[in-house]
Parts: sequence; C-alpha cells; structure tokens
Amino acid sequence: MARATVSTATLTPAQLAGIACIMCGGEDGVMVPVGEVDGCQIFAHPMCMAMDEAEAGPRPVALITPAAKFLLVGPVSTAEERDDLTALGFDLAEELLMPVTVATSMEGHDVTEFEAVIVYGDVTKAVTAAVLWAEALEAGIPVWDIGDHLSPCAGCGKHQYTGAPDEDGDVMCALCNGGGFDCAWCGEDDDRPEPFFVAGTWYVLCPPCLEGHRAAGLI
Repeated sequence: MARATVSTATLTPAQLAGIACIMCGGEDGVMVPVGEVDGCQIFAHPMCMAMDEAEAGPRPVALITPAAKFLLVGPVSTAEERDDLTALGFDLAEELLMPVTVATSMEGHDVTEFEAVIVYGDVTKAVTAAVLWAEALEAGIPVWDIGDHLSPCAGCGKHQYTGAPDEDGDVMCALCNGGGFDCAWCGEDDDRPEPFFVAGTWYVLCPPCLEGHRAAGLI
C-alpha cells in the first residue's frame, strides 16, 4: 500500500469506497489501485504517490505481494544463460497468466512453495537446476520439462511452451481458451495482461496498473 500509516481510522468514507485519492482526498483524475485496508480497495493519483515518495524517501519497489505459482529452473552458469532464462520467464508468465519466479541461484527458493517447477534445458549440466529439480521430485512437486519446441495457438497464433493439444489436435493459449487472469496488483481481470520483473519474479499486471506504477516511478 502507498504508506504504512494508512488505516481505516484515517480514511474518509469516499477513500474507503475507492472514490477518492487516499493522499489528497480528490475524486477527479486518473487513479490507480494501491492496496487494501481491512478488505477495502483503495486508490491514489500517481502524482500524489510520486510526491509522497519524494517527501518520505524511496519505498520498496516490491509492492506486488502474491506468491509466485511457478519456479523456472535451467542453465545459469553464464550471464547469457541467466538472461535467456529470465527472458523465458517473461514468456511463461504471459503464457500461463500467473507469476513465474526465475531461479538464477539455489539461494532463497523453497520448492514446496510453488505449484510446479518448470525445467528448461538439460538439468544434468546445470547445478542449480539439478538441485532444485531433485528437491521438487523429493517433495512431490509437479515438474514440467519444456524444450525449444513451441506450438502456435490455434486462436491467436502465439507460440506456447506449455500448451497441450485438445481433442482436435489444436493448441490454445489461456486467453483464447476462455481463461482469464487476476492482476497481481488490483486483482481485476483484463484481456491484455503484461508481465513485469521485480525481485526475481515476473508478475502479470493489467495495463492500467502497469502504467500507473510507471507513472508513479515505482517500476
């Protein structure tokens, strides 16, 4: 949320209802979601958030809080391999419509916190990937092996790493298959999700929230 001191006791009914900016109290202009207070979605003007940051000092960029669903492991011995794996994480987050954490090291990753571990490349030649892969198998966490082969979506033509063919042999992406996603920031769904990278994880945001974060200088 925008500031740690915000509480229901300091907000007006209009602010709690999401009508007024929690910083200035104004009800006009574009506002972006900035979190929840006691289950109430609250909003602020991007400029108010930027001014608040200038006065209070930098705030953590990691405003996104939901746990990542998938852990991506693969070769990370060189800078090029780490960049390639990170770029793949973007594709997978956009494809799966869920947060994807990229494991560029063994530190700080508990495989039991993820729904599945996605393996890219030959794990026998990548120490980090091999260790996390083995931990996932031992813990009974599903492991998905993906390769370089991409299947085009029969609906939009976008290539998929994890898409499975239906009974007609067609591969459909999550959106064309009728799926949706919840923005990692506001919780709303949108048909044009956009991933962005922070603290090792690709989060999927709706375009308004992504632009709001950029306008406020948060990403």
